[in-house]
Amino acid sequence: MAALAVVATVGVGYASSGARPPADLAVRQFTPNFSSINKENSHFLNVPRAGHHVVVGEAPRRIHIPAINLNAPIIQTQLVDGTTWQVADWAVGDMVGSPNPGTCTVWAGFHDCTTALSGHDDIKGELFRRNIDLQVGDKVYITTKNTVFTYTVNGKYVVAPYDSSNLFSGTKSIALVSCTPYWVDTSRLIVTARLTYERSRRG
Repeated sequence: MAALAVVATVGVGYASSGARPPADLAVRQFTPNFSSINKENSHFLNVPRAGHHVVVGEAPRRIHIPAINLNAPIIQTQLVDGTTWQVADWAVGDMVGSPNPGTCTVWAGFHDCTTALSGHDDIKGELFRRNIDLQVGDKVYITTKNTVFTYTVNGKYVVAPYDSSNLFSGTKSIALVSCTPYWVDTSRLIVTARLTYERSRRG
């Protein structure tokens, strides 16, 4: 499948994955034992091979979206061969290399402030099944070790598997990535939300 010429060559598809990568140490204790990386027919994102970059801030631990009754752990999903992200089973995946919540980084040649999170829509917990129902103005809460970040949905896009136009942004935001339509998976759904508030978990 040919890639679309956008900000980078990014695609979402299917492939067999290798051995299970380790969960991020910062969130491992909050992740159920049944959370795993899919080893069969795994969804993945093709990304440009990234050079050296530094990710700052704290890794996301949980996601809460009241509008669709979602409250789930987040585990880190690794790059395979420097070009593919796997998707977590029974959890939401923090796509390693993308910025942590509330931060920016230079990655794959871009000044990027979008935290990219992926999830299955029809297998292995199908945590992102109802993302299609999200509306502009809905709230998404991302929790790290010390902070709760509030994001407000500002866009919803059904795109071709190689359309990356919503995965990079200079504005602090998140992108929720899943396959669509349900049990067909020929396209990708990307829900974007901008950071609107953050508070300490300690007070």
